[in-house]
Amino acid sequence: MHYAKVRLLACAGALALAITACGSSGGGTSASGSVTLDFPSWQENEPGYAQFYQSMISEFEKNHKNVKIHFYEVTYDNYVQTITTRMAAGNPPDILVLPLTSYAQFAAQGELAPLDSYLNKTDILSSWSPLQKSLEVNGHYYNVLMQGAGFALYVNKQILAAHHLSIPTTVPRLLSECKQLTGSGNYGIAMPTAQDPSAFNDASLFISGEGQSVLSGTSYDLTSPGVESAISQYRQLASCAAPGLVSDQMRQVYFSGKAAMMLDGTFGLPNIETEGTASVKKNTVMVSFPVPHQVSYVSSTLSIPASIPDSDKQLAWDFIEQCTTPASQALFVKDIKSPAPRVSVDSSADIPFGSVQTAAVNGANMIPDNPKFVQNYTEIDTDFGAALSKLVASKAAVGPVMSQLQQQLPPVG
Repeated sequence: MHYAKVRLLACAGALALAITACGSSGGGTSASGSVTLDFPSWQENEPGYAQFYQSMISEFEKNHKNVKIHFYEVTYDNYVQTITTRMAAGNPPDILVLPLTSYAQFAAQGELAPLDSYLNKTDILSSWSPLQKSLEVNGHYYNVLMQGAGFALYVNKQILAAHHLSIPTTVPRLLSECKQLTGSGNYGIAMPTAQDPSAFNDASLFISGEGQSVLSGTSYDLTSPGVESAISQYRQLASCAAPGLVSDQMRQVYFSGKAAMMLDGTFGLPNIETEGTASVKKNTVMVSFPVPHQVSYVSSTLSIPASIPDSDKQLAWDFIEQCTTPASQALFVKDIKSPAPRVSVDSSADIPFGSVQTAAVNGANMIPDNPKFVQNYTEIDTDFGAALSKLVASKAAVGPVMSQLQQQLPPVG
């Protein structure tokens, strides 16, 4: 299933009214001389992120008396499609938070302003997580890394103890324990089991975590024995989870105490604190996912649309730069409970299970160092997700499904 840009934009007319109804007015100067910067985000209502960005906005507005930032939620499921439609309609936001699924696609299409001239006046490139280097597209930077993430295994130690089990330290042990814990409305693991934007991430945890790669040179290598074995492990684990769930739904299964463990990003702690039952909060521990190699990825970035006025670009950059100061990055750690992209910021006092998080965020990048792969990531992620959901929902053999997927993915050579 290939999604060229024109297909993604086909729904522009249908969504335009919905976008207007959401109250997204775009940036601009009012008759009174005040400026409003438009800042949609799926993180606006998420624990930790909402507090961090609201603090950043309050500080920015205090120092820029004539500027207001309109920060509001667009749900993650609709976010990329909404931004794509707004870009096509000539009505982009002024500040863009972008996920792994789309940052390179927008950059390659010329829809983001290059940030090199801004970055060269800062210490960001020399002081940031190595994941920042992976954001380069066609020799330029269009994004500033706002969060690197890794994978973690969240474990309800009370449930394991009740079954006389211990925290698994290998994938075979994890699979064995999850099978034992699944039944009677309870599950060994909480993880997405329907087509979900995190499906490729989760599968990559097994592939990269076992030292394998989806590419061999500039060709896909999805039918190699190592990749097929990793995908088989992924499917076995998914068979121990509630069927038909996407990320938000699977988290609720764990938060309610119906799953003994959860596969999620290292950023999941604030959600457990705000949404988990008292027992789940008390008994949850975060451990490294038991693959031989830790895996990391770009979680979110900040960028500026290319088509907004230069004056608004400067204000948007001023806001982004404010988010990168040592003081702001320390607040990021405190609010979000995740390592800061500014590597010098000490997170040990504020992050529970900090050693696990730090190790995960500093793991090997799950995205191959291939420009075309990065630029086509949205399409690759969608097609990969469809293949994985087919494997999870059926008894289809792994080899033929991966072979078919390999043939339909966009070229990366």
